[in-house]
Amino acid sequence: GYMAWQHYKYFYALQDPVSQLPGRIELQAYLKRMLDDAVETKQPLTLIFINPDEFAVINQRYNREKGDQALAEIAEKLVNCLRSSDVLFRYGGAIFTALLPHIGGNDASKVAEKLRQSLTGHLLNSDIRLTFSIGVTVYQADAKENNTIDVSEILAQADQALNRAKLSGGGCVVEWSQKDNAMLPGSFDRLSGIFTADTEKDYRNMQLLWETITVISSATETEAIATEFVNRIAATLKLSRVALFVGEDEENNPQLIASSQDNDNNDGLKKNKLNFPLTAKQFKLLEAVKKTRRLERIRFSGKAAAKNTASFAYAVPLIARENYTGALYIDGLENTLKLDSSDLVFLNALATQVALALDRAGLALQWKQEKERESQMLREEVRDLRQFVKNARLVYRSEQMESILETLRTVAPTDITILITGESGTGKEVLAQTLHEYSDRKNKPLITVDCGAISQNLIESELFGHVKGAFTGAQNASEGRIVQADGGTLFLDEVGELPLDVQAKLLRFVQEKQITPVGGTKTRQVDVRILAATNRDLAEEVAEGRFRGDLYYRFKVVTIKSPALRERPDDILPLAQHFLENFSVQYQKGNLRFSADAERALMEYPWPGNVRELQNTMIRAVVLSNSEIVGRENLQFSEQIEHRLPDDATNQVTSPVKQLVGGVAPVYNTPTPAHLPEKTFTSVTNTESEDPWQQLRDALDQQLSEALNGSNIPVPLGKWLNEDLVLAAGELTNGNARRAAIMLGLAETTFRRQLEKVNASVQAGLLVRTSSWSTLSPVLNAIINAINIENQQDIIGQARSILLEQILNIVPKDHKKGAALMGVTGPTYKRLLEALAT
Repeated sequence: GYMAWQHYKYFYALQDPVSQLPGRIELQAYLKRMLDDAVETKQPLTLIFINPDEFAVINQRYNREKGDQALAEIAEKLVNCLRSSDVLFRYGGAIFTALLPHIGGNDASKVAEKLRQSLTGHLLNSDIRLTFSIGVTVYQADAKENNTIDVSEILAQADQALNRAKLSGGGCVVEWSQKDNAMLPGSFDRLSGIFTADTEKDYRNMQLLWETITVISSATETEAIATEFVNRIAATLKLSRVALFVGEDEENNPQLIASSQDNDNNDGLKKNKLNFPLTAKQFKLLEAVKKTRRLERIRFSGKAAAKNTASFAYAVPLIARENYTGALYIDGLENTLKLDSSDLVFLNALATQVALALDRAGLALQWKQEKERESQMLREEVRDLRQFVKNARLVYRSEQMESILETLRTVAPTDITILITGESGTGKEVLAQTLHEYSDRKNKPLITVDCGAISQNLIESELFGHVKGAFTGAQNASEGRIVQADGGTLFLDEVGELPLDVQAKLLRFVQEKQITPVGGTKTRQVDVRILAATNRDLAEEVAEGRFRGDLYYRFKVVTIKSPALRERPDDILPLAQHFLENFSVQYQKGNLRFSADAERALMEYPWPGNVRELQNTMIRAVVLSNSEIVGRENLQFSEQIEHRLPDDATNQVTSPVKQLVGGVAPVYNTPTPAHLPEKTFTSVTNTESEDPWQQLRDALDQQLSEALNGSNIPVPLGKWLNEDLVLAAGELTNGNARRAAIMLGLAETTFRRQLEKVNASVQAGLLVRTSSWSTLSPVLNAIINAINIENQQDIIGQARSILLEQILNIVPKDHKKGAALMGVTGPTYKRLLEALAT
């Protein structure tokens, strides 16, 4: 028998020319035979995994030939250290396996420690010194228990012990214990589980791995990935039943998403069959793998079975992002389902990759569904918001507004010209928008032209367009606002401000719907519905020769008068509540509400500025409020007394800059230069003997102190300063943009752009100021009057530099607050600081 065993060892040693040891295939066969002997004789059996630490250093420093020599030297040392009855194998890579029959208990660890000490040292007569990690597992049969154990199970135990030795830092012996079951099966040397030294099996594994990667990279849906993977693994490994379970169904059972199995007639493989019967024992296997998160196996009786052949079932966990997501299930007859430990390690590797792919596909589907839900929610919100805005443009409760709305609904479907009259700030533009939305042209553009905010020499070009070279500066052609409104509605706001020559040309367009651009010779037909609005009495303007009578009668086919807010008191509180809610959201002030005293004050105030003044009052009240209750003091009506209108008040034209006096949220009505006084600004007491720039420094210092000690939201003082200087220069020069630009040290185009922007804010009622800002009005007056028109100066730049220097003195390091006080963004504020430093 001894001679036969020696012959057996030498024969299989020829399979590994490097170590002259038998390999993994021989280990599988011999270990099974020795386990059977151990069960029969009730003798212990020890399995040892031996692996040099950092063996890759040899291959990196020298070459693979030297690495093979080192492996041969390690194998020779092991042979010399073991008994003749012990068996040594090269398991794979740099891992060696030793089987020690009749050794168990503490003796196993002692033998392993002696092996470690004997192996540790220098190799190849070089300065390379290797340490070794050793994993030990002992099988001891027990007469009182069922001693069935699988070869793969005892190999996994030794492999887990080796893993723990490696993770402990190496150079030690670790004996397997029950707690190592929590570790995932698999070798520390990743290649050892895939490359088996069996050429046919390695080729098969690499082909299956390549096909799996192809499936993962090409398929994006969960079911497609699962189906392809199951079919390929069944065909490659020649498995009769394979299934993939992911998640759980409504009854908390594993949810089958793909399967492949032989049919009852054994006439081929049925692909993607979702009817996959499982016994109670097989369900418990899936429950066990979910609990342990490691490969599990059971043995059960086959159903057919000629000779009542037993069957095996395997469940491989799918782990993604440290979460159990499902299992790969395999079963088959014992005589046909031949999976060794290397196959199980390989299946674990494949299952891990598929689990990650399924997880990514699930996340992608979840992301897509979430995006669809968000898109649907956004579409619904936009639809609701559009409906809300459409309905909220006219907030009213009074009978007067209900009557007006009834008239609008009646005339809106027609194309007749409509004239909207009323005081400034009563909502004439809102009525025009409502008319457009009720009309058949609601899907076409609504173009608004503010006739009072455009210079006289530009209004004709703005309306009718111009050809290239029509006048100085006309470098490109412009189609004009009328053409832009083609098919839609043209709203001419403050039409009473139009010059007479433009009125004549506009009359021809109203009659014939044809226009000729400035400098052009060709006419163009335009289909436009005209709405006009004015706060003037056009009949009186016609009588005094300031407005063409024929154009007036063309406009007033239907006249709608927008009532002043004081004439419809029932609308005051609904409008105030509407503005309060909107601005509370805009300025993130929470749910604000009026006190009873504030509501009485709102009803008692005469609202000379109408709805626009109410809107501005609500902006100021929201910005300056420090609690959820908006009281009378937040409305600041005591400072607006001078704006009360007499009972017989008519429309008044007031300078925007003068309205800043008293700190009121101003009611603007910007007139054309022809109606401005020759010089609005007058000398201010004691300003002739004092430096106006020093006065500006003092006034701005006071503004900064109040801004930083009052509200938590810094007010944009720099922006206000810029806007008021632009307005003041425009009024002082009677709308002469060139002179105003020279006075402020700006380019003419820059001044025009800034003035148009400020005027737009004026018309929208958004030029809000604090009550103390009125102290700057006489200072700005003095600065404007002191300007030498012949000597161009950067007035705005000087004023902003003064403010910036004072901000740096107060908040030198708080750039966020400094930017807010200057009314600019953070990057712009940094550039201002750099410019100031130079």
